[in-house]
Amino acid sequence: MVREAVVHVLSRIRGINPEELLSGVPHHAVLTAFYAAKLCGLENCSEETAAVAALAYSYPRVTTMIDKLPHHIAHHVRKVLEEAEDVHLRSPSSQYTMIVLDADVLARIGALSLFNQFTAYHATITDMLQAALDSLSYAAASDYIIYTQSAKKLASRMKPHTIAYFNWLVEELANLGIKARLRTESTVGGVVSYIDLLSCPCGETVVKDIAVKPTEKCMRYTLRYTCRSCDFNAEVSTCIPESTRTR
Repeated sequence: MVREAVVHVLSRIRGINPEELLSGVPHHAVLTAFYAAKLCGLENCSEETAAVAALAYSYPRVTTMIDKLPHHIAHHVRKVLEEAEDVHLRSPSSQYTMIVLDADVLARIGALSLFNQFTAYHATITDMLQAALDSLSYAAASDYIIYTQSAKKLASRMKPHTIAYFNWLVEELANLGIKARLRTESTVGGVVSYIDLLSCPCGETVVKDIAVKPTEKCMRYTLRYTCRSCDFNAEVSTCIPESTRTR
């Protein structure tokens, strides 16, 4: 999700290939760029300027691209790097420097940052949706599918924390302008629960498709999101927990 959003923002810069710019960039730097862009969206400054400045601050190799940037963006990026170098001596005056430094902090805290750390910063939006579909579906069905009393007791303690974590993640996404909600549905043979994505990382509305098909060992629930405004496409699936079966 983070990389897709940053690619979309960087694509607005004329003469820059976002994929080439992000090649080899550490994932923490990409997450910092993501937060910098989102902060500028809230603070009414240029998202693309903030994103590329955050990349240059977090990963020095990106500074070799500064001369290829439009003049007005390159000016702000150089100012960020100059002020960030001396931030231990004096407070920054540039709005972009403040935003980049704040984004570096945000990239280290919160539900989204924790999820990225747990996945070694390799997580995509598909990974997040897949984790939510699996965890939330089994949490929702845990009252019905567990056999032993000991496991039931443990699950009863784990279930609310699982739901709370993904609610926290949805809340953070909303704060960053990405609309989503937790959704639980009754379906063939049981229930599923997931993060229901309502908007694309690019900001536009997504189209959702659902398919339920029998496989050799289970009924498989497949969820797909696509965006007609960009190339975003995410597909996740899980075996439906058999909550209708008597334990």
